Parts: sequence; structure tokens; C-alpha cells
Amino acid sequence: MIESFRWIIKFEIYDIQSLYFDPYQAIQLAQDLKKEKINMVELPQTQSNCIAFSQCLFDLIRGKNIGFYQSEEVRLSLINCKVVYSSRGWRIVKKSGTKKIDLAVALAMASYGAVIAPEELESIIEGRGVGKRPSAEQDW
Repeated sequence: MIESFRWIIKFEIYDIQSLYFDPYQAIQLAQDLKKEKINMVELPQTQSNCIAFSQCLFDLIRGKNIGFYQSEEVRLSLINCKVVYSSRGWRIVKKSGTKKIDLAVALAMASYGAVIAPEELESIIEGRGVGKRPSAEQDW
């Protein structure tokens, strides 16, 4: 995986500002990428953070403000999601316990990082904001 990022960096294929990651899931990868001078931003999958990044992706999709290249993996991951309201807000959950939604969660985290300002990130991580809620529970 690191070799892929080195290639992207070497040829400046993308203007990578930051990569958002869950420290519980990817701490070693994050440490390796920091050595490659990539700005790594911890975004633990707490309930507050999940609500914030889920809402961001939901709003982008609903508003048709995000485009996707044709990818069966992305399509299946999004199909395996639904948004559910809890007492704290809306968030992405699995439709079925056996279906994978990791790519949808990564997409939500990346979208969130692309949309928010750095000072907003601090308030969300500290639990001081969760965004707007969609009007009803929906499948994506």
C-alpha cells in the first residue's frame, strides 16, 4: 500500500492535502505515510464523528454534489449502507451484519475532510457539532 502512495506522490497525480483515518484501524499505515510527508488526520469512529461524516456524505449524494467513477466496489459498499437516526443524529450503518461498508465509511471520511474547514474538524472531534439531519431513515 505504501508503494502506491509513493508512486502517487512521486508523479504528483493528486494534490493530497490530508488523509483521514481511524487510529484504531490504521495506526501503522498512518505512521508509515507520515514518514512520506503525508498529512495524516485522526478521525476516530466515535458516534459523534460517524454522525458528522455520514451526514456530510449523505448531503453530498442527496444534493448531487459528488461524482463517482464507475466502480462496482463503491456501488456495492453504498448499497450495503443505510442511514439511521439515533438520539444523537444520523449515521451510516450496515443493512446486514455480513455486508461490508468499509469503502463507504472511507468515502464518507474523505468527503468530510474535503468539505470541512480545519477549525470545524476540531469542534466535531470534540463532540460540539454533528451537522444537519436528513428527513427520514433511508437506504443509500
